[in-house]
Amino acid sequence: MEMSTAGVEMKFKNMHYPVLIAATHVRELSIIRQTNAGLCVGASVTLATLDQALKQAIEQHDGNI
Repeated sequence: MEMSTAGVEMKFKNMHYPVLIAATHVRELSIIRQTNAGLCVGASVTLATLDQALKQAIEQHDGNI
């Protein structure tokens, strides 16, 4: 991918960013963690993974709120 097509600012405003971070490669953003309050879902979790985690959480839930 060319740097000039990475975003509006880079393409149209000729801004230069020496480092770009792909959120899909940040491990912490791809994690689903179960807590006492519910699920903590990372920003890069896929819908398929979220669907699977929600189904698992529903199976484990005992009906108490």
